[in-house]
Amino acid sequence: MVGDNIKNNSPSIVEEMQNLEKNGFLSLKSKRNKFNEQLILNDYTTIFDKIHEGIFLLEENSGIIKYVNKKAADLIGLKKEEIIGKPENYFINPINQKNHFTYQNKNDESETFSLIAADGKKITISKDSSQFHLKNKSY
Repeated sequence: MVGDNIKNNSPSIVEEMQNLEKNGFLSLKSKRNKFNEQLILNDYTTIFDKIHEGIFLLEENSGIIKYVNKKAADLIGLKKEEIIGKPENYFINPINQKNHFTYQNKNDESETFSLIAADGKKITISKDSSQFHLKNKSY
């Protein structure tokens, strides 16, 4: 029958959806979620950039720097883009790294240690940390 032939030769709904997804048409929801997350992060970064203390936003498990405010970038002596994406320990004085990592997993802890700036100078800082949650991610 003609109807059977059309039915057998047409792709299944699952195949059609997979094709749409491959071509980027079904990712609108994920794009919208990323956009909303970026809007929220932009709100926070606007606030962070107005604070007169250095702020480093680290990914919880990896310690990768996801954001720094202008004050933190000025302290290190690099542009924000040169800092973001690097591990936190990249800037910590090697002498302080062992002790620093004992505090790393504790919330709301204070510690004093030194950073190494871009020009090689050691900068003593007092770090106060707390967890920050944004869209199922912890920083």
